[in-house]
Amino acid sequence: MSVSATMILQKLFVLAVCVGLANSEFLRPCYFTDWAHYRQGNAKYEPEAYVPGLCTHIFFAFAKVNWDNTAAAFDEEDTPQGPNGGYYARVNALKKKQPGLKTVLSFGGYSAGTGQFTTMASSAANRATFIKSALMFVQKYGFDGIDIDWEYPDANTKANYATFIKELKNAFGKLLVTAAVTANPATAAAGYDIPTLGKYLDFLNVMTYDFHGSWDHVTGMNSPLFAAPGDTSNWNSAYAVNYWADNGFPKNKILMGIASYGRGWTLTDPSNHGVGAPGQTAPNFPVTQTGGFGAYWELCPLIASGKRYFDNDEKVPYFVNGNLWFSYDDVESVGIKMKYIKDNNFGGAFVWTLDFDDFNTICAGGSAYPIINAMKVGLEGGSPLTVPTPKPGNPTQAPVTQPAGPTQKPVTQKPGGPFTCPSDNGFFSDPADCKSYYECVNGTPYHFTCGDGLEWNESIKSCDWPTDTTCFQKKK
Repeated sequence: MSVSATMILQKLFVLAVCVGLANSEFLRPCYFTDWAHYRQGNAKYEPEAYVPGLCTHIFFAFAKVNWDNTAAAFDEEDTPQGPNGGYYARVNALKKKQPGLKTVLSFGGYSAGTGQFTTMASSAANRATFIKSALMFVQKYGFDGIDIDWEYPDANTKANYATFIKELKNAFGKLLVTAAVTANPATAAAGYDIPTLGKYLDFLNVMTYDFHGSWDHVTGMNSPLFAAPGDTSNWNSAYAVNYWADNGFPKNKILMGIASYGRGWTLTDPSNHGVGAPGQTAPNFPVTQTGGFGAYWELCPLIASGKRYFDNDEKVPYFVNGNLWFSYDDVESVGIKMKYIKDNNFGGAFVWTLDFDDFNTICAGGSAYPIINAMKVGLEGGSPLTVPTPKPGNPTQAPVTQPAGPTQKPVTQKPGGPFTCPSDNGFFSDPADCKSYYECVNGTPYHFTCGDGLEWNESIKSCDWPTDTTCFQKKK
């Protein structure tokens, strides 16, 4: 064999190895929500808080289908009219920091309902209008593809949905076309032509969470990997992704959903705190303001002061703190799920959402993005990505805009004495320490301390930079 032939074969071998490595990479998309920047203090999430390498794709949630079947932004701040060029531009700018990162614009979402999707998909003319408009919209703002989060097509729209996806992919060509779909087998059977979708979607995000919540009136797991003994409902992550695979969608294009939040109950009887115990909707947290729901960074202080249990059947944890009961995912359970994905040759995992993970290291002793880092380490190996600890005067996010006038009403209790909740539920400053605060749950106070370099800001009910707080102790 000649030297030139040998060199050619060597180059082909290297190319084959590189292609194989590229094809073996697990996908790890993360959803960015365009409303998280309206929160205050450390809860505020801006695109610049993203750590390069965390995700393989960023899905921008959400854009909308207009009444005239054209594509449009949900929020004008996403467009160039928004701050610093708008959120579309700022998310896409992350590709400069992470070469190879893909951005995908997601249309719909749970709150969008089904009505406008149904109308858009109902005729060839309507579909053509949207597809042409969406392609121009995606290209105009620099995205690498489109995601359809129609929750959910049914038996009446099943054929139109499949035709729409086929036409969408034919028009988008090399641009990505993906979909977020149900984890409920019955809903999937009714509304999705799975083999057709498998031909035209680049990959599929199966929303394997919200299996149980306070609407059940008994405690249950938000995102179990497996079923509990005796549970024949098929409401678990493993069954859901396998259902899609068994019914004609390529396994290597199926992604399992990971929730960076939990769902919870107020127990009827705190002494009865197992899975299936009676309970009602847990109180709102001050930031997410949704009953029976908490972002991971809202839950972790309660986890630290409560008791964590791990369900070895369902492979997910829950915690009990007083009469509060929450199901959630953590580093251990996410790691188990990633192993399952790898062992069973699925395509990867996605997370809902970036801003619900502990991006600001609020959790004591934690590192930033523990949930998403667990996905990365579990699928790709290596070490968790780290975030430099922000310092006052050099924050990683935009400063908090304070309202005019007095911004804190001191808690009028004797410093050092027993703390009494001013109201049954809520967050309150510690009258003895600017760096600490209390969370009151059904009249019981729980004491927490802000992260290094931060103080409690009563006006926004969050830990914040000392330069932006008005702790009454400093005003004496």
